[in-house]
Amino acid sequence: MALDEKKACLCKAFHAGHAVFIDEINTSSELESLLNTLLTGFDEAGKPPKHTGFMLFCTQNPISFAGRRATSLAFMRRVLSYLWPAYSQKEIQEILCARIPHLPREALDILSKKHLSIRELIHLGDEIASTITSSGNRQHEGI
Repeated sequence: MALDEKKACLCKAFHAGHAVFIDEINTSSELESLLNTLLTGFDEAGKPPKHTGFMLFCTQNPISFAGRRATSLAFMRRVLSYLWPAYSQKEIQEILCARIPHLPREALDILSKKHLSIRELIHLGDEIASTITSSGNRQHEGI
């Protein structure tokens, strides 16, 4: 979706009193100025919403992940935040086992020790499992 379309959707949700969900908010700073304005209770023209109730729910990963940046202090002062603890190695293994049942134990052990997002781990696990399934090869040295 183009930036102008995103802005239009946010303004429409603001005036309708809707909730908006934004995944990985700290991967792009393009909307931050608009979001800061809307979170003060006014649109860019200084008008209050037509209907109350606008809410913003966002997720973000640590800035240690590639492509992430620190969220601005101005934005952080306008929101409530909750820091979820990182998954334990056991939890990561349970997620990978549930998502990729044919993943060999050796690959599971190696993947669960990597410092990657769950999405990246699942993607890598899927690649390993499909390679093993298609070739019969049980080598995982490239992990």
